[in-house]
Amino acid sequence: MNNRSVDDDEMSAEIDFSNGVRDLHHIPLGAKVFLRTLIERSVWEYFSRKAE
Repeated sequence: MNNRSVDDDEMSAEIDFSNGVRDLHHIPLGAKVFLRTLIERSVWEYFSRKAE
């Protein structure tokens, strides 16, 4: 932990953004994003019955 104030807006000198790439992980608005998930079989069956 450092002793800097929370209101201190200055960047530390050791942080180097010279090789940074802007918007590298930006997801455009309206883009379809598929997240892989694992769901227990009983949970899947429960919601499948509810959907029917």
